[in-house]
Amino acid sequence: NVMEQFNPGLRNLINLGKNYEKAVNVMVMAGRAYYDSLAKIGDISADSPVSKELVVVLAPELVSEHLKL
Repeated sequence: NVMEQFNPGLRNLINLGKNYEKAVNVMVMAGRAYYDSLAKIGDISADSPVSKELVVVLAPELVSEHLKL
């Protein structure tokens, strides 16, 4: 392979880029799972009066923690 013979530093840079891309994809998937779980909590809370009260109490805390992220 020409690239392998060209420069080991370039090869390392390309590998770092690939690893970075994988890490970003994992973070995106985790973010989607987090958002989906919050949406599911919201859907469940719409059906239960007790859950509605809990959401009123916990929603500000969830929002503040989310903003910290």
